[in-house]
Amino acid sequence: MNDDASEGQEGEVLPPLNEALEDPSLRQTFLALVSNYTDRPDLLIAEIEKHDPGFVKRMNEASEEHAKEERESRFKFGRFQAYAGVGLSVVAAIAVLGILGLAVFKGTGFWVIVGLALFYAVTQGGSVGFSRLIDAVSHLVSRKQNGEKPEADK
Repeated sequence: MNDDASEGQEGEVLPPLNEALEDPSLRQTFLALVSNYTDRPDLLIAEIEKHDPGFVKRMNEASEEHAKEERESRFKFGRFQAYAGVGLSVVAAIAVLGILGLAVFKGTGFWVIVGLALFYAVTQGGSVGFSRLIDAVSHLVSRKQNGEKPEADK
């Protein structure tokens, strides 16, 4: 190692990598240092803090600030999404009920009114309402195929 190149430097200074590859003892030194910092992250943090005082504190503060901003933006989006869902549900309910009232007033067929009522149930119940509707229809069809009488007739 050249003494002129290491003047003014403190701590453990290693020679360039090409010199280390020629000398087996330096190769072992490189491997030991890398292994030290890989197996012991606390040594890496201590070394960084030694060369850049306050780095860990700044990183922690930046991380906390980022987490706070992300939490707030998720909350704002969730609130917007909830209000939009409620608003859409109310608009759909009013529209379907209005169309249903118009259909009754105009005297349209029975199945149109039943269809609109089912559509209203699905729009207000979401996917759970739709699955319950499908379950009820499948239960009704299976009872008719088995020749069972409805509960009210028993």
